[in-house]
Amino acid sequence: MPVLVSCSGRGFPGSPEGGGAVALSRSGVWALLGRQSGSRMKFANAGGIVEARDESPLRDWVSVLGRHRRTVIVAVIVAALAAYVASLQQQRLYEASTTVLVNQQNPTAQALNLTSGVTTPPDRYAATQAALARVTVIAERAVSAAHVEGHTAAGLLAHSSVSADPNADLLTFSVSDPDPAVAKRLATSYAVQFTVYRRGLDTTALSAAIADLHDRLTSLEAAGDRGSPLFRRLQSTSRDLEALQALQSSGSSAIVLGRAGTASLVQPRTSRNVLLGLLLGGGLGVALAFLRESLDTRVRTPDELRERLGIPLLGHISNPAPGAPSTGQLAALWSPTGATAEAFRIVKTNLEIAQLEHDASSIVITSATTDEGTATAAANLAVTLARSRRDVILVDLDLRQSGVEELFDLPDRPGFTGVAVGEVTLSEALKRVDVHGDAPSADAGLLEVMPAGQRPPDPGEFLTSGFVGTALRELEARCDVLLIHAPPMLAVGDAMTIARHADAVILVTEVNHVRRPTVAEARRVLEVCPALVLGFIATKGTRDDGYWSRLRGKVEPRV
Repeated sequence: MPVLVSCSGRGFPGSPEGGGAVALSRSGVWALLGRQSGSRMKFANAGGIVEARDESPLRDWVSVLGRHRRTVIVAVIVAALAAYVASLQQQRLYEASTTVLVNQQNPTAQALNLTSGVTTPPDRYAATQAALARVTVIAERAVSAAHVEGHTAAGLLAHSSVSADPNADLLTFSVSDPDPAVAKRLATSYAVQFTVYRRGLDTTALSAAIADLHDRLTSLEAAGDRGSPLFRRLQSTSRDLEALQALQSSGSSAIVLGRAGTASLVQPRTSRNVLLGLLLGGGLGVALAFLRESLDTRVRTPDELRERLGIPLLGHISNPAPGAPSTGQLAALWSPTGATAEAFRIVKTNLEIAQLEHDASSIVITSATTDEGTATAAANLAVTLARSRRDVILVDLDLRQSGVEELFDLPDRPGFTGVAVGEVTLSEALKRVDVHGDAPSADAGLLEVMPAGQRPPDPGEFLTSGFVGTALRELEARCDVLLIHAPPMLAVGDAMTIARHADAVILVTEVNHVRRPTVAEARRVLEVCPALVLGFIATKGTRDDGYWSRLRGKVEPRV
């Protein structure tokens, strides 16, 4: 059952202006109060304030395809174009077909009861006849009878086929040729010559017997026995066999059912080839998309960052809407009612919840690598805290590549290093920033910014000096929240040096930028961090937010 946690007033660092409330589950409240344990890292356990992750594999697959949609689209287009070009280069071929009826029993022989009574299964018989039709002698006869030039038996067999119908005693003779008339002529001739050849096989035995009788009759006639009873008996038998042969030939077991009709175009089949190209390209594109995903080690979602870092997600600052302030501008200052400013208010609220157990008034804001928006995040968070009736000081201690002063359009000197060399005092180095516009209230918060100043010869050695710790303690005593902008912790050791003088650390990490090995190294560094790790802020990427997504197409209003 959800409970309502109210945060109001100035009783602890980061309380919202005029009070506020955050809905949490009971397990989330216990998590925030530190009742969960088991992690080696010292961080504020804010697991109850993070949305449950959608574990649907289908959602993950769709996300992968969405990220690599260009790869899929290019693969589909290239495959379809390749299929189209290949079709244009293919030779045009026409195919004509003729059907032959085959009968396992000769009709005449069956009528005269001359069959053996042993039959072959119909499907096997038809397959045998189809294989018999592929003999070279039939092809030679077909080419010769068709009277076509430039064709051979081998060519006919290469560009033809004979198929058996599994449900009927029919053979289909198909021949393809660039000339449709030649294709029809060869198909008809091929079928006819098969029936002639099959008829010869049917009468082979009778022909041999008749030939043998003729040889014996010739021998008897040469011996002068023409009038003998044997000669007359053999002569009668020969006439009977010749009559039987004529009858059996008239009832052939293979009959052509008609000449080849029209010849249809079978090559190229451009539409079919393009469709197959689209399907093949789609499959190839999907495979390439998942291959690229497996080889790409960038972290894609804040949830994955949370799992790999092992620290709470304080908020996700997604890509700004079209027309909104760019990443180099302060959305919390110039567009306080926009989606980006609201995201920083969520970060502020989650930070306040994390501080229910840990009183952290000085916070280091760093990142794992460069160009992850640390300065922008620190400046926006400082403005957001100041707007909620807090006195906030933002110190830029990135002495190697400062950038906070540019966001507020402030001079970079004398700054923090100017205080160290005695040019100015701490109070003189602080620059006040108006975060309330034209109508500040009596108890309005205050934002002061201290630039880094001139870069020292050795920034790392400077940060280990006793002045840094003393100055930070004095600044912390002057405000409710002290935010310290630090360099990337994996690039140099400055961030961990500064963390020794602070209460807590917040990590800023850019989605779709930081890689998994870098995240693993960042986690190892955070495990030995001398300060409390409050959580991390995810920047860039897209956010699935039903409310603010409706405002994506609108320009955020400016004050």
